[in-house]
Amino acid sequence: MDALFLYYEVCQLQMEAPKPHPVPCSKKVEIPLHYENEYHGAITREETNSLLIQDGYYLVRESLKSLGNYSLSFKLFNEVKHYRLYFDGIYHFIDEKKYDSVYDLVEDGLISMYVTTKGKNYINKLFGLTDTKSSESGDNIDSRINNIRKRNTSTTSSVSIDAMAEKKFIPLTSETHKFKIATFVGFHWCDYCRNFMWGLKQQGAKCKRCGYSVHKQCISRVTISCTQEKTSKRVFGIDLTALLSMTNTLRPLICDICIAAVEDRGMDTEGLYREPGSANEVKALKAKFDEDAANIELTPQLYPNIQVITSLLKLYLRELPVPLIPFHQYNAFTETIDMKDEIDRIKSLKSLLSELPSAHYELLKHLVQHLNRVIQHENKNLMNASNLGVVFGPTIMKTPISEEGWQTLSDVRSQRLVVENLILLYNKLF
Repeated sequence: MDALFLYYEVCQLQMEAPKPHPVPCSKKVEIPLHYENEYHGAITREETNSLLIQDGYYLVRESLKSLGNYSLSFKLFNEVKHYRLYFDGIYHFIDEKKYDSVYDLVEDGLISMYVTTKGKNYINKLFGLTDTKSSESGDNIDSRINNIRKRNTSTTSSVSIDAMAEKKFIPLTSETHKFKIATFVGFHWCDYCRNFMWGLKQQGAKCKRCGYSVHKQCISRVTISCTQEKTSKRVFGIDLTALLSMTNTLRPLICDICIAAVEDRGMDTEGLYREPGSANEVKALKAKFDEDAANIELTPQLYPNIQVITSLLKLYLRELPVPLIPFHQYNAFTETIDMKDEIDRIKSLKSLLSELPSAHYELLKHLVQHLNRVIQHENKNLMNASNLGVVFGPTIMKTPISEEGWQTLSDVRSQRLVVENLILLYNKLF
């Protein structure tokens, strides 16, 4: 099983984790100001267990043994878990991680516990693949996780949900970096092992001086010296939402620059986007964008071969950790394009597009608009919507791959048809 499959698998597990569902209280109780209708007053564990009927359900109750103290109870893997719950006047918390609401606390907890339990083999292999000689081997990590879970599950505890899954057993110091536990917005990937950092809050650590971000498990393995430059300029392989949050832009600059260059001087090029550019030139241009994207000019004098630019754009889209059409929407898009009635198909596609993260929607809209312009030059570039669908289908919507890593012919057909429909129906969809 290679790193790419593991990388997608853990990301997929986060999206599959049960969603929080507060159980409203049907009795008349006096609710503390900092709780909502998930508060049930002083009830027994037996009553609590009977109310939490499925995974993700949660409630807050007052402790019968210690009135004035509160407990959070939720269900996961068909087992009810109980924790002492605190409120400091602003935030809700169980230990060091603090949240704006009980809902946020439960959501992060469900994800952390679901991923570390269901994906423990994947996680062991993730860290095993990056450093098989490390003293913090996968088996060691798994053993610590299991020991912590045994000590804390199904008992009232002051230990955080996240700590159950990943106790702070690695020191947060390094000779070269000043690491501090951090919360990352959107999906984020470890700069050391390049794998997914799961959870919604305090998913890893970040160097205060250079911004180098890693899993907690990877801190002791980092050997790269701190550059002491505050922000990383890398654009390839960075989550789209996270990148735009850092750059405060509507779309990635690399996409705007590449598309503008193609529309300026490449629209009549035969086999546009189908013919590849020189691998060495593409690799060199990629390195330049990762160094300083803001100061790159794709002039005809410097880059006369338009295929280098089109190949770079496709490479950027392929290396997005979460595809432009995310994994969890893959099946919905592929099912929609088989609708015979065009009006129903348009209605369904518009609905799916509206559910995309805003960063994904804006870039997809810009890309499809560009491809719609490309087919207007079909008589010269010989690229129609179907041809472009073959090229961009597997680039913008990767199938949730199997452990073997192969796609079926039906996957290829579905991906092509989704892109083809987006291009041909652009004016009705966006």
